[in-house]
Amino acid sequence: MRQLTILLCLWYIPLTAWCEPHLTARFAASEWAPYMGAHLPQQGRAVATVRAAFARNGIQLQVDFYPWARTIALARAAPYDGYLVEYDDAMLRKEWLYSLPVAYSPLGLAERVANPVVWTRLEDLAAQRKTIGVVQGYVNTPELDRLIAQGTLNSDRSADDLTLLHKLAAGRVDVAVMDAQVFEYLLLTQSTLRAHAHQLRLQPRLLEQKALYVVFRKTPRGQWLLNQFNQGLRAVGNIAAPKPPA
Repeated sequence: MRQLTILLCLWYIPLTAWCEPHLTARFAASEWAPYMGAHLPQQGRAVATVRAAFARNGIQLQVDFYPWARTIALARAAPYDGYLVEYDDAMLRKEWLYSLPVAYSPLGLAERVANPVVWTRLEDLAAQRKTIGVVQGYVNTPELDRLIAQGTLNSDRSADDLTLLHKLAAGRVDVAVMDAQVFEYLLLTQSTLRAHAHQLRLQPRLLEQKALYVVFRKTPRGQWLLNQFNQGLRAVGNIAAPKPPA
């Protein structure tokens, strides 16, 4: 009987939860406070939601933190089941399985108070010869990414949001693409930015309210974990809904 149970566990992935009482889903992630962070309470708001959804079906969550580019690279192979968190993107959906939304990200443009940037369309930034700062490897908005890829918009890439804000404060970029909550968190918590807190602001007009997703590898295990996660997310009532503009 024991041998039969082992064979069933190896043969049919949905039985894993029954065969292995402490199944663990393992994800790569990048520091992105207040949503995610190794030293944040519950590893951040988004991670807390993901953990609660998995726990509903008896699945434990392990999150390992790396720089963003390495997060994506490591998530493509075992032992990882995917990565946290991602914006929607048509190209990425060809490679990954997307969950239901776990949070929403108010994406906008940060600027220097002394040098406000006025625009109606993103092309206006090109006409004004403005340099727009982005984080390397981040998905932004489809239109913004298209204009950067075409060379219509002059862009400058940074390794992370903190570096990007330092560039903005120093005048090396004219505006910076930034999540509103990340912007506020960094200004409040980073000592190197406190001297510039009164010099920077987020424009009231948002680029987009972007949903945040858990992405899973396209494997039988990944599909099963995705189903378990979405079921748990519905059960705990934590499916994210976009907030109305302020």
